[in-house]
Formats: sequence, C-alpha cells, structure tokens
Amino acid sequence: MYNVIILEKNFQKIEKIINIVSIEKNFIRILNVASNYKSFVEYLIEYDYDIIIVNESFVNNVIDFLKEKELFRYKNSVIVLCENKTCSITSDIFLFENVFFISKLENTLIRIINYKNGTNMIKEKIQSELKCLSFNYSYVGTRYIEDIIFEIYKMKDYFNGNLKKEIYPIIARRYNKSIDSIYGAVKLSTKNMLLDCKEDTITKYFNYNNFIIPKIKEIIIVVLNKL
Repeated sequence: MYNVIILEKNFQKIEKIINIVSIEKNFIRILNVASNYKSFVEYLIEYDYDIIIVNESFVNNVIDFLKEKELFRYKNSVIVLCENKTCSITSDIFLFENVFFISKLENTLIRIINYKNGTNMIKEKIQSELKCLSFNYSYVGTRYIEDIIFEIYKMKDYFNGNLKKEIYPIIARRYNKSIDSIYGAVKLSTKNMLLDCKEDTITKYFNYNNFIIPKIKEIIIVVLNKL
C-alpha cells in the first residue's frame, strides 16, 4: 500500500486525484490532503508517506524544506503537478533523483507506482552489470556511474550524447560536488575496474575482436543497451 499526501489548493484537482485513487484503492491510500504549505509541513513531520503530490506553486518551498530537514527518503517520491510543459523551479531539485513533472492528472499515480516498482529492478540490473565488469562500490565513482546510467535511462530519447553538459551537472548538484570532481571519481573507478577485470571478460562484454580499453562513455552506453 502506497501512502500519499497531496498539497494542492484547487479543490477540483483534489477531487480528481481522489477519483483516480478510488479506482486503485488496493494499491494507493490518500493519508492527508493539505490546501496550504503550513498544514503540509505539519503532516509531513507527523507521518511517513510514499508519494508526495505537490502543485508547482509550492514546489520550491517543499524541496527546500525536504533538503533542510534532510528528508531524502522522499527523493524518488515527488510528483509535481504542472499546468505547462515547463515549471518555474528555482530549488536545487536535482538532489532528488526521481522528481516527476506531470502536466495531466490522468493515471499520474499509477505511472509513478509502476515507475517506483520498476526503478528498483532497473537499479539492481545496473549494479549487476557493473559488478560483472568488476566495478568496485568502495569507490564513490562507481555510485556516480550507476547514477549516470540511470539518469540517461530515464531520459530515454532526450539524451543527446553529451555527458559533461547533460548528465554530470545533475550528479554534481545531487552530491554537492563540482563537475570535475564527479568526472575525476568516475575516471578513477573506471581505471581500477580495468585493473581488476579480466581482459577476456572485457573483450566478450563489449563484443571486441581483440582486447581494447573501453572509454567511459562506451561503458555507459553498452551497459544501457543491456538493460
């Protein structure tokens, strides 16, 4: 059962969300509804939730509050209800891994639950592939690589192939590091993987005819293609 809190001032939208939940009552339960930020904060302190649904007009305050209180258990549980394709977000929202921007309410909750359920499976698959290549999770760069792969996976066809421009800034902001620091950690983790992994394993994994040292971007893309 997924417990939900809603922060929405439009009662017609609240009614619509409740109607959606009533269809999937075996999986979702609305625990609280708040029409103002103060009530929302009081509920959030008192109870634990699986999903937060928040109108875009409140999202900056909500994200700032979650950061201030270090409530990172909600980092893959926030749905932002947007009227337009782009929302006016000023908060450092990329600290939260899976913030969903939904412009239409239909099936919103079902989509995020399917995504949340699928997220664990995808991350486990990424970890399995990295371990197959002897990536060591004692190096923080391996976690960064996992996050990079997952971010690109979420982007689907919107990724244009530029890691430094499109992906590294997201990871850097999430961990409060510089882009160079993220890149350096990824590079070190990859270097150690190449020392630990057998040449024939690399040759077979990347479908080489002869042993070649794979580049970071190639590793990421090949792992993505195996998901």
